[in-house]
Amino acid sequence: MLSRLIDRLTGRGTRNADPEPDLTATVLKQNVSTQLPNDNDPNENHAVVGLRDIMDSGWFNSATHEICPGVVISASDTVLDVGCGDGGAVKFCADQGAHIIYLDINADKVASLEQQLQQRSAASVRGIVGTGDNIDVADETADKIVCTEVLEHVDDPGSVMAEMVRVGKRGALYLLTVPHDAGESVMQDTAPEQYFQKPNHIRIFTQEDFESLVEKAGLELVRYEKMGAFWTLFFAIFWATGADFVQPKNPALKNWSKTWASILEHERGRQMKAAMDQAIPSKQFILARKP
Repeated sequence: MLSRLIDRLTGRGTRNADPEPDLTATVLKQNVSTQLPNDNDPNENHAVVGLRDIMDSGWFNSATHEICPGVVISASDTVLDVGCGDGGAVKFCADQGAHIIYLDINADKVASLEQQLQQRSAASVRGIVGTGDNIDVADETADKIVCTEVLEHVDDPGSVMAEMVRVGKRGALYLLTVPHDAGESVMQDTAPEQYFQKPNHIRIFTQEDFESLVEKAGLELVRYEKMGAFWTLFFAIFWATGADFVQPKNPALKNWSKTWASILEHERGRQMKAAMDQAIPSKQFILARKP
């Protein structure tokens, strides 16, 4: 979730350049460089605008300690992130003083994130190299479970959901996202063939599929949302132009980012954003609770 930019906009950033992202497997994880030359307009940078977009939706609110609207992270929480990637979500939770557990199949990401989290305010930190269908965590451990843009990659989403339910306490909240089928339909017409091949996206969830997966795992649905129209159109342009993802020079990408920034700043921007998020969302979000 744009982890480096969360750092930057909340005043926790570093000056070190990020590595180039692995676009073959994690393009929708949005692991991007945020180090901009001084002469660059941040409104032309997709990563800056993308983070502004999700924060405008109420995510990563450090003033209220809400990781998303209505979900406060406190120092008494144990947060588990399954498929953490670069760790944007757990960094936010660490800054709220929570106990942090994070898991990823990529050992380098786990090791890097452990070093970064040591500099935060987390009550404790534990990194695990592994997969979501076999989580090395005791039953009923976590208060908040985060799993973003993972389930579309795995062979058996039901097994991953079962494991996440097992490790959640009674009353635990689950923050889950997968790509929306509307956005994926655009990718089917624009993205390269390998986008829908392992280790990338091997399934497309409709809203009914996603809700059914969560309910069959034994969780109660609290809220369903669509989001990310900005990214749907960004990636449609990106694939067509063949631009570099870290520092895209293509004028169409810069202009799209600048257009979306102007929408967010417009007096009716919230209405325009909400309408487009409903029409062409890139992802869908479920907040669920363990009974």
